[in-house]
Amino acid sequence: MPRKKPGEPPVYPSKPHASGQARIRLDGRDHYLGVWGTAESRLKYAELIDRWRRGEGVRAVAAPVSPRTVADVAAMFLDDARRTRRKPDGSPTKEVANFPYAVEALCEQFADLPAERFGAAQLLDLRDSLPARGWGRRYANRQLTRIKTLFRWAELRQLVPAGTFAALRAVPGLPRRNDDDDELPPVPEDDLAATLPFLGHVVRDIVPLQLLTGARVGEALSLRPRDFIRGGSVEVERGVYVDTSAVWLVRLREHKNAWRGQKRYLFFGPKAQELITPYLDRPAESFLFSPREAATRWLEEEGRDVENWLRSRNPGDRYTADSYRAAVQRGCDRADADAKREARKAGLKFDPKSRLVCRWCPAQLRHNAATRLCSEFGPEVARIVLGHRDLGITRRYVADDLQKASSAIARFG
Repeated sequence: MPRKKPGEPPVYPSKPHASGQARIRLDGRDHYLGVWGTAESRLKYAELIDRWRRGEGVRAVAAPVSPRTVADVAAMFLDDARRTRRKPDGSPTKEVANFPYAVEALCEQFADLPAERFGAAQLLDLRDSLPARGWGRRYANRQLTRIKTLFRWAELRQLVPAGTFAALRAVPGLPRRNDDDDELPPVPEDDLAATLPFLGHVVRDIVPLQLLTGARVGEALSLRPRDFIRGGSVEVERGVYVDTSAVWLVRLREHKNAWRGQKRYLFFGPKAQELITPYLDRPAESFLFSPREAATRWLEEEGRDVENWLRSRNPGDRYTADSYRAAVQRGCDRADADAKREARKAGLKFDPKSRLVCRWCPAQLRHNAATRLCSEFGPEVARIVLGHRDLGITRRYVADDLQKASSAIARFG
């Protein structure tokens, strides 16, 4: 600020304050006049000096807080999420890894927009731009929900005006198109049977285990020897007991709906027990299914140097959802190549670009399990085994039995 003689009013500042405002000091108190260099700030300066010269009491004007941008609020939210969204063991939840993708899409368009001005119109513009990123409808709508969660967090901390979250919540997700097929279907039984022989030893056991237990991918891959309850009667609810002498039980403490307070159990019958038993001879804290173990068994059968291969590839001690899916789809590709070789030998004609064995993902196996359970034991048993709270959710997993409907109409009509 320019120097002034004692008793004289301060001159208009020759450069802005760090906040970008014009600031002068009168009687030991700071006064902020607005954006430095603008006509409005100079007018406020003249009015303030005139009142000061007339001897009127001049109250200090608080420094206006520079508006927080959407990028500022998003960064604060991510920092809070990394710190607070933790599992009981202290590790971050999966959402912590998902939020940055939603924040990236948000900030590409609105990083410099003041957060208080972000509303339903801006979210609609963002929503309509998401398909251009190559995102499917379901994934894009999940990211929209995460953006709404961000602004709900900001509103609770008074970083955006009250009512912002309610306005954003009213914005619908991307509408379904006629060519959308959002429902994840079960794996076709023929493709499932064709793929199994081409899977590695360990993956070949995880696939039927999912079919027999209805476990989610993450639930099956996180199993450890310590988790199994075998023998005796176990109280799973107050006054509700399960006999584990014939059926083993696993009580999952970390699962998809644990944050809702929902309990989740996996049941292992004789067939599932037979699959699991060879994997229980390891430390209680170890994961049952290991890519390192699978690679070792394969290398030994092939007669290759195990140590050098493991040293160069360094496979993990547990399967992740991505590595498990990749292993399954490699098996699908090998099964498809084998089916085409057999078709050529038989003289059959087919489009070389088409697939005789489709690619499928392990998440579909839960739909196979739901369909089999519902067909044989009814929807209520399927609901309990799958761990659903609502029967309506279970029905979304079950494929329509068109053959049964056809047989019924043949008798009825």
